[in-house]
Amino acid sequence: MNNRLPTMDNLIKRGVLVNSDGCKFCISNQESADHVFAVCSTTKTVSTYLSNWVNWWPTSAGSISELWESIDSGSSGSLDRMIRRPIGAAFFWVLWNQRNNKTFSGAVKKEREIAEDIKFLAYDWIRGRVKAGRFIRFQFRIIQINNLLPMIVLTLLAMDFSIGMAQTEKTKCDPAQLVSCLGPIVKGTKPSSKCCSKLKEQKSCLCRYIKDPNYKKYVNSPGAKKLLRSDNDFSYQYPRPLSRYICFTINSQ
Repeated sequence: MNNRLPTMDNLIKRGVLVNSDGCKFCISNQESADHVFAVCSTTKTVSTYLSNWVNWWPTSAGSISELWESIDSGSSGSLDRMIRRPIGAAFFWVLWNQRNNKTFSGAVKKEREIAEDIKFLAYDWIRGRVKAGRFIRFQFRIIQINNLLPMIVLTLLAMDFSIGMAQTEKTKCDPAQLVSCLGPIVKGTKPSSKCCSKLKEQKSCLCRYIKDPNYKKYVNSPGAKKLLRSDNDFSYQYPRPLSRYICFTINSQ
């Protein structure tokens, strides 16, 4: 907004020697902030993809100030602002990162891929700022109807993940309770009912015990590896297969 990015035109103004002042995306015009974020043909294509995602996205802005004014002025309330601004910020962030990647490493992404990156980053930022109920309302208010289904599915998955994380936090993790019951499981024998109860309570904490010395001893024991039919060191690299096996064992008792 304040034209302080190190675009080619600004570098030249500051006396920095550059090989070329051309835009890294289209190569055909001098690179400036307004060109990169509003006028460039690559940016226009990305904006077209975004306008198919959110029906209010501006596609004809000629400068950054016009683009941001179009994004912000259409807000009808606090909910709209909480949605529009993160999408706008994700647009600037991803485009500038792509410009830098192409400048310094030659990495190139297609316009559709850039638009997808913007969508996922914006979705992640919005999900962290808006409560679940308001987040579902946002989809019906702002996203076009043909895009509702995938967004709702993602929302439900995110809510399920959040609930699971909340339940994990409520579980009081105690490595000693888990370790005391790992022996019978590793040997392939049936643990006691009391032990099964402990394991069920501690099931959500399994991956937190990777550094526990007693846990590592059981994880790397020949019995565990034989049962899992693998020679991998599960203590650091592969906690999930063992966790899955233990969870299966407890639930089947």
